[in-house]
Amino acid sequence: GLTPRLVARAAKAQVFESRQTAAERSDLINTWIVRELVSTDRRQSLEGTGLAMRQLIQPPGWTIPSAMSAAPWSFSGDEAWMVIESLLLSLLDGQVIEFPDGVDPADAIFAPRNRAYSLRSTGSGPGVLSWSPSGNAKTNNRVDYLARLLARRTSSDVARCRDAARLLLESLWMTVTDQRAGLLRQGSNNKAGVSYSLDLDAWGFIPGGVHFQCSHCGTRRAAAVSGTCPTMGCQGEMEEATARDGSHYLELYREDGAGRMAIEEHTAQWSAEQATAIQQRFLQGEVDVLSCSTTFELGVDVGELQAVLLRNVPPSEANYVQRAGRAGRRTDSAAYILTFAQLRPHDQEVFREPERFVAGRVPVPQIPAANERIVRRHVHSVAFARFFREQLTEDEDWSTAGGFFVNTTASAHFREWLGTRPGVVEEELSRIIPAELHESLGLATWEWSRLLLGGDESPFLHAEGEITTDKAHYAALIAEAAAAEKYKAAAYFKAVLRTIELQYLLGYLAGRNVLPKYGFPVDVVQLKTNHLPSREAQQVELDRDLRIAISEFAPGSGVVAAKKTWTSAGLYLLPNRALPELAYTTCDSCKRFDRTASGTSCGRCGEKLRSKGVMVTPRYGFAARDPESRQLGEERPTRLYASRVYFASAGDETAGREPVLRTTDGAALAVARFSRRGELAVVNNGRDRGFLYCRDCGFAELLSNRAAKKKPGPHQH
Repeated sequence: GLTPRLVARAAKAQVFESRQTAAERSDLINTWIVRELVSTDRRQSLEGTGLAMRQLIQPPGWTIPSAMSAAPWSFSGDEAWMVIESLLLSLLDGQVIEFPDGVDPADAIFAPRNRAYSLRSTGSGPGVLSWSPSGNAKTNNRVDYLARLLARRTSSDVARCRDAARLLLESLWMTVTDQRAGLLRQGSNNKAGVSYSLDLDAWGFIPGGVHFQCSHCGTRRAAAVSGTCPTMGCQGEMEEATARDGSHYLELYREDGAGRMAIEEHTAQWSAEQATAIQQRFLQGEVDVLSCSTTFELGVDVGELQAVLLRNVPPSEANYVQRAGRAGRRTDSAAYILTFAQLRPHDQEVFREPERFVAGRVPVPQIPAANERIVRRHVHSVAFARFFREQLTEDEDWSTAGGFFVNTTASAHFREWLGTRPGVVEEELSRIIPAELHESLGLATWEWSRLLLGGDESPFLHAEGEITTDKAHYAALIAEAAAAEKYKAAAYFKAVLRTIELQYLLGYLAGRNVLPKYGFPVDVVQLKTNHLPSREAQQVELDRDLRIAISEFAPGSGVVAAKKTWTSAGLYLLPNRALPELAYTTCDSCKRFDRTASGTSCGRCGEKLRSKGVMVTPRYGFAARDPESRQLGEERPTRLYASRVYFASAGDETAGREPVLRTTDGAALAVARFSRRGELAVVNNGRDRGFLYCRDCGFAELLSNRAAKKKPGPHQH
């Protein structure tokens, strides 16, 4: 009878979405009712605020068990029923219930349990609780409650009452499992015995009115026997109480105006069309709250926005103005900005002196135009642009690294052309490069071109040497595999070589310090969802910089978007392409990354190498699997934050260890080494366990200890 009435009230309050069917609405209301019945929240639930108490409905003809009326218990009929109700409430709090049809125990609303539990007389297990203490355990919350109750009634020691409490509990098993009483429903019958669950039809709610509340832990109950609190180990006294005015949640429950609050996210994870649609719904009043990332700072005028809640203190005054300034943009409106200061040094410093931050100066943005390293790459870009404009013909394709360095004479032609010192290039550079850098770059002497094309520091030669070496290496592997009639391996090596050769030339040169990188971030990959059938899969765009993606998009990791959790199923591969595999070692002591898997000790510090492996760069991104349909909870999805940063030298690392910091007695505290062509390597090794990876389709999963001991099984293509 409760469900129809709540459906009607919820519909009046506009809680439901317009597209929800009558059955879906009933299922939602039943989910709320069950959640309230199994709630253990002592502050926010209806029982926690004292508005409504859970009550076990006494079956007709119920009689007191003889063990409860006899000494030492000597319960009256009402007291015996209240004790049984308390014992069964401990099962209700433990979610030992049979979920109604349409109510999913895996729903996030039931977190952290997210499953149905059953009950046996003895012997607990996964998803199964024990009525009496299991194994070597001498007590559980039911024995503890009965022992403290008996101790109060007989002025005895609790420990001495446990044996009598356990005997009473065992004798009550037949009473509570009697199917005529309708307290527990008989469930499955397997090798472990028959299991039971509470019959929810035997439970209801009564108005709070006068009830009992523990003086120590705050637990509320409709009734109490001998003032004994049902919370395990609690020595408080159950005293008469009523719902106290002033409680925040109590006042919320009493408000008639409480109704639907529509919340949507507004982040860069939406497609542009969907983000615009959500913004328009917010402006039209169909959405009440926008949960935004910092991308909402720029260029969005939301008109009558009344309040902004910041979940942490922005990093600078400029960021604060950008985010807080979303509200109150109309001259006739007032804005409310609430900033939550987390327990971090920056947040706490601003919390102590907020006026310095709120009223602080916003510096004028500056871009240093005379940065020699950045300008040098722009010089190179001018030369390449002019070369392509003048020398590229229609029958040539220099768009890929292989097409420029390996399969044509374009790279040699570029060196020859630049050696003629084209006047048009010199004129362009003289015009666009800051005058103060002309001499240091050697524009007049063309020193910049000599450094680009020759010597140990030439980025152009290093880029050329890398791809030609890879070409020769994989060509040899293909020939070796073909000679041994290992045709599948030969096909794989051909696919790897194709991947290497078909890298876009401009991106390849930008990644090797020849050309500037104009975007930020530059190495962006995607967790692809558009192969999935759902509407949301076509509306989200899950992009990350590769450095972050190898953690957030790692196989088995999940990200939240469009109110769903999208879990990575593996690496995305292109047809007839394969990812190059690189054997490597890392040193945990000095954080050195080496592109080999040879040796047992680190070449820099001499420590024993513990980490060896084979890695791939997921340059084509990742693929998501179908998201689970259940509602999101408050817990973050699984993420493999296992990425570590290492230093990878290019063979020119200085051999010395010059002290740069000493103690007062001269001992070295820190030493410095450097490499002109050093790199930072970011590696996710799956929490030191690694991943299983399919070369054919890209499916991958975190390697478990069990999987490491056996041959990997089949997987979903």
